[in-house]
Parts: sequence; structure tokens; C-alpha cells
Amino acid sequence: PDTKTPGAKTGEVTVKYKDGSSDTVTVPVHVNSEAETNQPTVSTPTVDQNAEVDPNSVVTNKGTLPKGTTYSWTTKPNTSEAGQTANGSLHVAYPDGSSEDVPVKVTVKSNADQYTPEVKTPTVDQNAEVDPNSVVTNQDKLPQGTKYSWTTKPDTSKAGQTANGSLHVAYPDGSSEDVPVKVTVKSNNDQYQPTVPGDKVTVKDPSHLTEGEKDQVKTNVTNANKDKFPDGTEVTVGDDGTTTVTYPDKSTDTINGSDLVRPENDAEKTTPNVPGDKVTVKDPSHLTEGEKDQVKTNVTNANKDKFPDGTEVTVGDDGTATVTYPDGSQDTIPGDQLVQGQKGDTTDAGNITPTVPGGKVTVKDPSHLTDSEKDQVKKNVEDANKGNFPAGTEVTVGADGTATVTYPDGSQDTIPGDQLVQGQKGDTTDAGNITPTVPGGKVTVKDPSHLTDSEKDQVKKNVEDANKGNFPAGTEVTVGADGTATVTYPDGSKDVIAGTDLIIAAKGEDVLGSKYHSHKNGSNSSQADRVKGASTANGSIANAGNNLGVKGESDNAIGNNKATSLKTLPQTGTKDTSILGVLGMLLASLGLFGFKKKRDKE
Repeated sequence: PDTKTPGAKTGEVTVKYKDGSSDTVTVPVHVNSEAETNQPTVSTPTVDQNAEVDPNSVVTNKGTLPKGTTYSWTTKPNTSEAGQTANGSLHVAYPDGSSEDVPVKVTVKSNADQYTPEVKTPTVDQNAEVDPNSVVTNQDKLPQGTKYSWTTKPDTSKAGQTANGSLHVAYPDGSSEDVPVKVTVKSNNDQYQPTVPGDKVTVKDPSHLTEGEKDQVKTNVTNANKDKFPDGTEVTVGDDGTTTVTYPDKSTDTINGSDLVRPENDAEKTTPNVPGDKVTVKDPSHLTEGEKDQVKTNVTNANKDKFPDGTEVTVGDDGTATVTYPDGSQDTIPGDQLVQGQKGDTTDAGNITPTVPGGKVTVKDPSHLTDSEKDQVKKNVEDANKGNFPAGTEVTVGADGTATVTYPDGSQDTIPGDQLVQGQKGDTTDAGNITPTVPGGKVTVKDPSHLTDSEKDQVKKNVEDANKGNFPAGTEVTVGADGTATVTYPDGSKDVIAGTDLIIAAKGEDVLGSKYHSHKNGSNSSQADRVKGASTANGSIANAGNNLGVKGESDNAIGNNKATSLKTLPQTGTKDTSILGVLGMLLASLGLFGFKKKRDKE
């Protein structure tokens, strides 16, 4: 048979017998084709949606099939539907012309198989809601219609932590996947920015704050942020005033000490001594250059061991001395404490003693009165002096409540602010919360206007001993030339105890003959003038002298039955025992000059 080509063939077989005879037999033969001989094997590939599948790529045993065999699609697999199995038919054509069709399955990838969502790690505020759409960064690369939701929502309740979540990505073909997401929750110091207080705390040593100074810094920072810091925030102050704010999540913010404290300036460190003697001038409202020079000399001499080098003293037209220290800070000594008119002074200021109102105006800040507070002070002064001030008198009130009375002739009187205003109740400074105890006994001194160092030391010791357990640690007591004690608390606030409460002249000396004299009408001033002068240091003494007057209740008092102003009593050249008696009773009733120069607290 011919086996060169496939198909049905025939052959002839000759059968020879033993006797020599034979038969010829036709034999059918089938020659197999290559299609019948070979068996192609195919894979089930996984392809992207809409992918073109190469028919050659699916045959896995091409090496065993005849050389020259070709492959093509009888039916091409449909890969348009993601996540499906596509059926196709592979046509295998052999070199001998035979062929066969082999079924092929193709798996089309789902959207979840094809795409990889990319996510970021967002930083959010504590307790923030995180939008699941906001964390996917390649949405434009994913199929249209893909949706995002939280399988597990990140917990953002803990500040300063990393919250884990699971994002569910649902594709249009119905496939889906969950993608892990991390969310950083801001720490408290990321969320909050501390407000720096507007006012700095004045401290003695900016490198080593006292406990009281630290407490004041802490109070200032806390108050400036009372509606800002979360509950549980802690504020601590270092030795140099640097403040650390520790939030509930233990994160911190720091405010530099230089933003919160400042050293005392020279004016705060120094209380100028008032010269014991006043300069007698022709016109107390318009000093000559020579008179100003004398006032300057007096102030400079009284403070020669007190003022730092470089201190400048300038004197105004009314005798007011302005002390400018090397650091630019200033103190002022009113002119009525430094000058007096000549005997027979005919100016209005020389002849009129302003009455101090009986009640003080309560103000929010005794150093910076509002316009309405100034107006109330002005009204009080004018009301207290109806019938006393001549027509045309003007009253002006400064930022600290000091009232300046300008008479029609241009002369002036001044009533210190601490006699006219008081701070609101609730002052949180040391001075606002502490009332110094006045020692029971006074120090006997030789000259009440110029205490020696040892006398000052004794006064200081008396005040400190009387206030053991009352003054906080770090409180400083300084004593002036006239015995006035200035109490400076750790927070920089101050109280003043008048010298007349602390010292007494040696036998033969007149304690009223101190710097508090007001020799407005000459060197032989009346007792009433002396009381007026004392008002500068002793609060309401002038008020008592001017408002109460002295009523002659009997022949043993003044000598008649009508009110007589202390100022207008006649000069006798000798001490009037009646006047001294009445003055003594007056002083006793007022607590023997127990008036504290204190701006906020009665």
C-alpha cells in the first residue's frame, strides 16, 4: 500500500501454497493523517479585559507537533466582559493538509485583578471624619463608576497616634477589594498655637525667677489661653521664664522666657527720696531757670547714693521733677512736694486747698483709666469743691487718676490718683491680696526727713517682723529717707506704708515737720497746710482735714460754734493746743495715718 499520503489505501498480498499454487488478496490499508496522529494541548490563559489573545500562545506542546503546523482562531474568545470565562475554538492546520479544531477557554481578569488602588496616609485633626474618597490618589486610573467606602473606619480619637483603617473598593464589574489605609492624627501641639500674653511679668532676675514670679507667668499664660487649651493641659515655668505647655497627648509647645518676662527697670527698682526742704519760689506755676536748677540740685543731693550713674533730673515749670534713669524709665516727683510759694503768695493755688472727695472711683485698671472713669473722677473733685474753686477752674484727670486743678490765674494744684481711684475687687496681684501689718511700735529717729541707715534698717526689721507669715518668700522691703516703707512682692506689685506710721521724732522734734509739709504760704506754715502736705503720702489725711473741718462744739475747742477750716486758722507763732488736740483726735480716728498707698484695694 502507498503510505505516502494519508487516507484509505489498498495493497495486494500474494499467498503461495505448498503445492506451488497461489492466490492474490486485496488488503485495505488506512494511512493516518497528522491530525489523527497528533494531539495538541492548550492552556487556559488569564487575560485583561478586551485583550487580544494570540492563538499561538495557547498551545503548550508545539514542540511535539509537526514542523509547519499553523494555528488560528476558528472562533475568537470574547474578552469584553471582565471576570468571565471566554470560549474559543483553535484551528490547528498540519503540513499534510489535515487539521482539527481544539476548544480553548480564556479567563478574563476582573477589575479587582486588573487595577491597584493607590492610597495616601493623610494627616488629620483629632476626631476628624475622614472621607474615603479623599485617600485614593489614582482614581482617574480606575474604572469609571468605582466606589469607595470604609470597611473599617480609622479611629481618630487619639491625638498624636496612627489610626488604621480598611478601604473597600467596589468596581463596576461587581468585583471588589479591601485596601489597608493609615491615617496620622495630629498631636495637640500641631492643632494648637499658644497665645503669648500681652503683658510681660516684671522680675528681679530674669535668669532666676522666684516661685511667685513663676506663678504669675503661669497665670498670664493660662489666662491668655483659657478658651483655647484642651482640658488637662499643664503649664510649667522654668527658672528663666521659659514656659512649657504640655497637652493631654503629652505633646508640648514652648514659649520663650524673653516673651513672657522682663527685668525691673530702674524706675521700678528705685524710689526717689523727696528732699526735706522745699524751694521757695515766686510763682509755683512758672519757675525761673534758677529756681528749677535749685530744685534739680535738691533732688540730686537727696538721691546721690541712690540714683544710678547716668540718671538725669529735669524740672518742669510747676516744679515737677522728672527722673530719667539710664535705661529710659522714669519717676516723677510732683512739684508741690518740691516747691512752695513765697510768703504772701497771691496765686489761686497759693490760697486754695482742694478738698479730696470722700469716696474713690472704682476702676478696672488704676494705671490706665477709661474716659468715662476719668469723667467720674473729675465730677467727684468738682462736686467736693463746689464753692471752693473760683469760676473758670479746670479739672483734668490723667491716666492714673491724678487730678490737676488749673485755676483761672494759671496756677495749679494736684491731687494724686491713689487718693481718687481704687482697683476693682478681685485683683490677683500680691499687692491686691495682701494688706501689710503696720508694726505696733514706731522707731524713734533724730530727723524724720533724713533717716540714718541704722534707723532705716530698724524700720525695715520692724515691718518684716510684723509681717512674718504674711509676706510671701522673695518680698523686699525698702525704706526711704522719710521712713516710708515700700513693700515689693515677688510678682512686682507694691504696697507702701507711710513713714508717719513707722517712725516718731525724738523728743523736741515735730514729726509733721517732714517732707510732707506743704509750705505753700511761706515757711511758717499752718497746721492745716501741714495736713494738706501729708496727704501726698498718707492717702486721705487731706480729705479729713478739708472735708471734716473742725467744729467748735464748745468753748474749749475753737472758741465759737461754727465750722472753721483748719487752713484758715490765724498764725500765732506758738503751738495752739486746741488745734493740736483736735488734730490728734482726728489722726487717732483715722488710725494714726494708717493709710496704705495702694491702687487696687481699700
